[in-house]
Amino acid sequence: MKRISIFILLLTFVVSCGPSLETTTVSSDPAELLSIDTSRVETETDAATDDFVHLKLGEISKIHSLDPLFAESNSEHRVHNLVYEQLVGTNQLGNPSPELAHRWDVNNDSTQFTLQLRTDIYFHDSPVFSSGTGRRFTAQDVRFAFERMAMNEVPDWAAQLFSDIRGFNAFHKEQTLIKDPAKRVIGSIEGLKVRNDSTVIFILNKSSDDFLERLAHPYASIYPRESIPAKVGPIQQAAGTGRFKFIQKNDNTHLFTTNKNYRGVTPRLNRLDIVSGLDERELYQRFARKDLDALIEVSFPTVQTITDSSGTLLPQFIPIYKLQNSEVEAVHAVYYNESAGQEAQVNNLLDSLSATEMIGQPRWGDVEFLPLESNSAAGNQDNRSLVSSRIQHHNEWVLFNNLANAAAGYGFTFTVTPSLAPATYTTFTTLPFVNTTPVIRWHAPVFVLSHASVEGLNIQHFPWELNLT
Repeated sequence: MKRISIFILLLTFVVSCGPSLETTTVSSDPAELLSIDTSRVETETDAATDDFVHLKLGEISKIHSLDPLFAESNSEHRVHNLVYEQLVGTNQLGNPSPELAHRWDVNNDSTQFTLQLRTDIYFHDSPVFSSGTGRRFTAQDVRFAFERMAMNEVPDWAAQLFSDIRGFNAFHKEQTLIKDPAKRVIGSIEGLKVRNDSTVIFILNKSSDDFLERLAHPYASIYPRESIPAKVGPIQQAAGTGRFKFIQKNDNTHLFTTNKNYRGVTPRLNRLDIVSGLDERELYQRFARKDLDALIEVSFPTVQTITDSSGTLLPQFIPIYKLQNSEVEAVHAVYYNESAGQEAQVNNLLDSLSATEMIGQPRWGDVEFLPLESNSAAGNQDNRSLVSSRIQHHNEWVLFNNLANAAAGYGFTFTVTPSLAPATYTTFTTLPFVNTTPVIRWHAPVFVLSHASVEGLNIQHFPWELNLT
């Protein structure tokens, strides 16, 4: 396998200071990227008989943990999807297919789903087990994973995805509001039944035609109780059942190896390294040193810098790079915090915006604007200071930069706080916290930038499905 040099544009977030207006600006210097002499870039080819195959990938967003319920980005979802499995997977057409469940039955009105589980699946060998040896997966692991979604110690994102399971909201509310376990009276989720070690039943409040698809989401990953740390916090030592087994984390690199006991097809890899959490200059330097083979979900300012107006790689990059538009959409959303009480101002701003202002050219995707229901009783309607919580992906930086510039033109100030979760003074967030609602959705193409010789690396069906065949 050839190793690759990839260059990425440095994005810098600047908040301008002044007495009257604060705006966010993403600045870039294409010259730094384009000044590289690609004629001197060399590739290293492994011998055809080399038994050790090592793939190194770079992820734009930081991988904070190996806990599916704490995932904040597609980067984390992709890693979790390599290590863990869900009850339901997706086939080559993107439709639901057996994974940990080998079959299922659905009643006539799609309110009850009975899943028969495989009995030959074992968790990866891991230090989380006292013997170091992975144990067999059972229906009790499904119960634990879904009940943990409702716990107070984890974010609410998965809970929102499965709130239509009968009794889920009641269980979630009690777990969240009653801190003393001795005072809780709801012992389980009413609509999650474990018939035996190989049968689970989900009963919903109402008919659902997408429940199986939701069971295939990385938020529905199954993991053993033993992997939960003793102290409150996310999983760091992962033990899944998926194609890849976690080895260790070294600084900003997560190391994986293929699961030799996996029942399906595994990539011809001995080791997979995924690098994340680096600033843009450091990523650029690693790519320039040929230390990475590909960059996943590359930000569109980088794509814009290495391509012409038609989206074709510039001549100096054609010999060494391959840019794939996966034709899979990643949704970058702006959520309004309902506690802010600024519905009227936000609607005025949304009415003034256009897709061109937000993302520029149509080749960067589509933008939806979703006006809020006006609340004339809200008490903050004269406040024209818009505040956003911390921003994750570089495409989101671009979206918020353009939103800030547009807002400034209509007399708003715009600032970004270092906090991830919204406070009462926060107008916008990039994550679907409780009591938030989407007001802007950017359906953006997912690009993969790799060395020209790298094969079998792509995103399929969903932004978290990384194919490494």
